[in-house]
Amino acid sequence: MKKIPMDIIREHIAPYMYLKQPECLLRDIESYVDVRERLIDLYSSMYPNMNKYDDWLSNDICRFFNENVPINHGYTNNNLRKWRRLFVFHDKSDHVIIDYLTRYFLRYSSREFRVYLGILTPFEREEFIEFCITI
Repeated sequence: MKKIPMDIIREHIAPYMYLKQPECLLRDIESYVDVRERLIDLYSSMYPNMNKYDDWLSNDICRFFNENVPINHGYTNNNLRKWRRLFVFHDKSDHVIIDYLTRYFLRYSSREFRVYLGILTPFEREEFIEFCITI
């Protein structure tokens, strides 16, 4: 693998390495990490004999996104609005988002859970914890 020339690193990359990130971004990252750890603890205690609690987490966050409506009954507008927070979908039609989700995303995995959780706002993440406790 070729190395990046030192002058490129010094002049174009390094100046951005030490810039302070916006507070709202830092709070969002802290929220993501905190809620993810709390949910993993909650689900691993709810399903102690199962090493696949992440499947339940993925299932439940899909339910939360779709307002507790089964996916086979269609995607809610609120669900699609959340997906539009991702830059890749911000200007896409419902059809494009649904096609992507049905082709590539509904596999119940820890990756899926992490993406869903990352799309949520800090407030929505707290709502999701409450949703998980009540189901």
